[in-house]
Amino acid sequence: LVVRGEADSAWITHLEQWAAQYPAIQQVDTGQLRNSDQQRLQQASAQLRQSIVLFEQAEATPLGEEASILEVARVAQEIVIYARKLGLTPRIVVKGHTDSLGRFQDNLALSQERAQFVAQYLFNHGVEPQVVEARGMGSPATRESSPEERRFNRRVSFDVVVQENNDD
Repeated sequence: LVVRGEADSAWITHLEQWAAQYPAIQQVDTGQLRNSDQQRLQQASAQLRQSIVLFEQAEATPLGEEASILEVARVAQEIVIYARKLGLTPRIVVKGHTDSLGRFQDNLALSQERAQFVAQYLFNHGVEPQVVEARGMGSPATRESSPEERRFNRRVSFDVVVQENNDD
């Protein structure tokens, strides 16, 4: 039996269980079947990696970023849902950054506060705390030669790590 097209994880599992009940079906070839859960996980992960939350100078709370943080929380929830459907363990790393102004120790603390603020927002909007890690980077993410570049460095960015479950 050759199956082509697109289906979610639950349907694929059900197909394999169904086919096992019929001796005439000796093999199920799903090589040409795209897992829609895998595709959605990849899309959501790429979207989150491209997301940022901007901050004002020397501030640990964003100003005017409510919509972007809410969207980040929605995408983070999607990542958790699709990873779990695939039997994977998701990890969302919230990385706080600062501009190059100020002392390193102060910037390290500020970047951690920014990461913690966004992580807490994710928790408050349904993302499980054990999935999220907040990291203060303490330094600019990119080189700066203008006020606009410094403003861009005052941000939180995101990484997504998805691993096989180690429950066995």
